[in-house]
Amino acid sequence: MDEVEYKLNTNNSVLIVNAIDKLISTIKSKFKPTERQRFVNENEELKFLREKCSSKEARVSLTACQGLLALVELGVLEIAHTMSTVVTLLPSAHNYSAIISTMAGLLILDLKARLVPGKQYKCQFTLKSPQHPFITVLEKNKGAEDDVMAQMHALCTHPDYIVSSNSLELLRPVFLWLTCNPQRDCGIRPWQLLLSLPQSTAQSSLLLACLSCQQIRTPALIERSYSAYCAVTEAAIYQRHRDHVMALLPMLARISTELVRHGRDPRSCYSLIERCFALDAPELRTVAGITLMLLAENLPDTSALYLHELFNLCLNIISKYEYPAICLNSFVALSLQWLHLPSYLTSSALKVASKILDTYQDNYKDDLRLNTPNLKANKTFQALLYTDGHLSIVFKLNQNWERMRDEPDKLKSWLDIIESVNSDIQLELVPYLLGMILEKRTESWYEEIVLKVLRIVVNLVSFKKEISVQLLPLLVYKIGKEKSPAVRLECLRALPLMARTKENVPTIVSVLNKLKANKGVPTSLLIMLYTSLAETQVRCFPYLQELLVEAGTARADELKWELDIAKAIAVRRICEIRYVKTLLHTS
Repeated sequence: MDEVEYKLNTNNSVLIVNAIDKLISTIKSKFKPTERQRFVNENEELKFLREKCSSKEARVSLTACQGLLALVELGVLEIAHTMSTVVTLLPSAHNYSAIISTMAGLLILDLKARLVPGKQYKCQFTLKSPQHPFITVLEKNKGAEDDVMAQMHALCTHPDYIVSSNSLELLRPVFLWLTCNPQRDCGIRPWQLLLSLPQSTAQSSLLLACLSCQQIRTPALIERSYSAYCAVTEAAIYQRHRDHVMALLPMLARISTELVRHGRDPRSCYSLIERCFALDAPELRTVAGITLMLLAENLPDTSALYLHELFNLCLNIISKYEYPAICLNSFVALSLQWLHLPSYLTSSALKVASKILDTYQDNYKDDLRLNTPNLKANKTFQALLYTDGHLSIVFKLNQNWERMRDEPDKLKSWLDIIESVNSDIQLELVPYLLGMILEKRTESWYEEIVLKVLRIVVNLVSFKKEISVQLLPLLVYKIGKEKSPAVRLECLRALPLMARTKENVPTIVSVLNKLKANKGVPTSLLIMLYTSLAETQVRCFPYLQELLVEAGTARADELKWELDIAKAIAVRRICEIRYVKTLLHTS
């Protein structure tokens, strides 16, 4: 032992290897298979070898670890016991590289021992118990990540085909831990390693499993999730995997929405979506519509700084690809609020928005294509679809629309169900419902559908008054453009209810005053509208008062008794409101 100790202290690689080799020979000569358990625990040379695995001298620890691995190959030590021994060395280890390389060697031996001809290899390690040795290392020492990644790369590119072909299954828990652990940011390197490997069923399966665990609704993790999707999308674009690009586009649109909501810059995501559509692949028309509808959800929350890129992206999509009309309708409906209140800050963006509005107004055609079956057939999209609840809802809405758009009874039944559900659920459907309102259908039965949808959306204002900011420009647009008298009347009745948000009052008063000045509607209807406005926003009472006291306001074709009844109802409603408010105040 003295000679071995001397050689280990020489700092000479050849002598160090020679010393460890002598230890191995001695251990092997003393080993008796029948006394394995006692031998492993009591043999002095083996204890000495284990001790040297934790040596401060890198070459000594690395060579000693190789010695342990050699004893496993020689049948002296068992794989599982040796792996446990190596794990126990972690707290005292000075050279993590040596420990990790030994673990990699043991994993290879274990892999080969477990292979059964004709059966697929299944890794016995998991994220927790039994925990993968590499995960144990990473949890104990964050600085060991470089060494772990190096060994993972070595296993994935191992010259032995048996090892390399099963490496992804062997390392599956580690990849999941590195890419999905919310408490640790391991950057882009695991993704780069995974994407650098030849495409195979195992690679695609693991890639989708890692992507599926990305959390896009958590502010602290949105950037990390976006980086992951960005890396995968970049690779798909470079390799021209059109099916993957098609599947990733809706998810990128969802991520852009979350970036906007969490105050992050979405422009790089818009640029990536633009590059995806630049592939000019016919398959991408399948996702043009759903991507457009998802991007529309950015409009209520986006900063003016990012508005131009968003409008420009959507104009490019509708210029290049076919899309379902309802998807463009949803985008236009949510664009109207920006067009309704123009400013210097949004002037360039609104020029693009006007072109989108022109496309909606001039290029309408009936929907005949079925896009969702093609999207549903995409296995990558199906794997990602239910990783985000809202994406699955939007997909289902588009799927239902394709099934019901020409079936009035089914549409009415579906709307009856929507009318009865929780307001939070209705709120999530607003962009889609607004798209239904802007449908330019010529069938007589669709008028009833629009009226029903209008009532659902207008009722939501009492649940969340901020919806009125999105809805008011749409109502004004419909009043000016709609051909159906019943729909225009419904929009007029809804107009005063938008005064729940004070910022809407000037627009509402302006519209009503124009109707009054031009005598565009019966005075009795105007009184009803001003009464509703005063009920919604008490500071608007003077407008009603002015209308009630004005003489000769009625149109020539208006019956006096109708006007008198309208005035009486208005006075009664105001008295009732004031009485209730007085009771509330005194109580």
